[in-house]
Amino acid sequence: MPESGQRIRREDNRTTRMVFRATRTTGLPTRQLNRLRHLAANEARAPAGLAAADAPCAVERRLLATTVGARLRHLRQAADLTQRQLAEHAGCSRHTVGRLERGRLRPEPASLRRLLVPLTRNGKECEKAWLELRALATAARQIANRTPP
Repeated sequence: MPESGQRIRREDNRTTRMVFRATRTTGLPTRQLNRLRHLAANEARAPAGLAAADAPCAVERRLLATTVGARLRHLRQAADLTQRQLAEHAGCSRHTVGRLERGRLRPEPASLRRLLVPLTRNGKECEKAWLELRALATAARQIANRTPP
């Protein structure tokens, strides 16, 4: 029977692989991928101060915000827009865009749609980006709902 430390390492490796699979095709920078791996490995178990039942929700929110924010930043930089310009097009503040990109603010579907329109050239690209962000959110939910060791 494996020691509990070995079992935890195996679970952490499985979580890391899930995050990597979910994000490797999104064009995220290596630094963001490493941040997601670290986040998934360290927060898959209940964070300090949270009941075990609340842990999956907290992890899901954090992973979702971080992953979507990194992808949003990547799209904004590819469109050659500043945070201020994107905020003007989407009808929100520059601070809101910055907080979304840093994962400090949980993205709402309606606000994401408004942000994606100026970042894409046509409706087809917008729909593709929307589906990609939804897939990232699904992956974050799957990771968060994994039972802790």
